[in-house]
This record gives sequence, structure tokens and C-alpha cells, in this order.
Amino acid sequence: MTLEEIHKLQKLGSLYGPVTLNSFFSTTINYQTALIFAGSGFYEKDDELQSVVFSIKLLPSTFNSMEKEYADVTHLSSCPSEQETLFTINSLLYLDGFEYNKNEKT
Repeated sequence: MTLEEIHKLQKLGSLYGPVTLNSFFSTTINYQTALIFAGSGFYEKDDELQSVVFSIKLLPSTFNSMEKEYADVTHLSSCPSEQETLFTINSLLYLDGFEYNKNEKT
């Protein structure tokens, strides 16, 4: 992501509440896999491009809901080790903060 996009997300989250996904959103439950896909370690804090990892916490009430906004698609993947979870279009994400990890450069 660009720094400008990150700043826009920060502003949106603080001013308007949840962010609505306008496309399917591929995620993983494996943090190391997320770091690889994000390009961890390639960019410095001041660079225009940044490696970004989102940490998503699901509400317990969604675990057994029939109307889940996400699905574990590991069993459908050609690479099951990615442990992929897919979020649907129009899923809501509440932004709870941003931090830079200088060790991982994310």
C-alpha cells in the first residue's frame, strides 16, 4: 500500500467508523504467511510503498452464525498451507489502530 492509502484508512476509521470491503478479501490465519504476502522486510518506514498486515479479530457472535461474512477456504485451495480465509463483499471492518513493526518492516 502507499503511505497515502494508509493515511486515508486511518482517517476513514477515525471519522466514519467501519470500512466496507468492495471486493472479496483474501486473508490467512497464519501470521508468517501474511508477512510473506505483504512483502515484509522490503520497505522502510518512510518509503512511499509499505508492507501492510491487517490483524482481524472476529466477534464471537459470528462464529456460529448462518450469515457469516467469511469462510475458511483452505480445503478448496491449491495451496492448503496458506490457510486461507475469504471475506465477502460488503464485509465491515472496524479499524482499531495502526502500528509500525520495525523488526518486520510492516
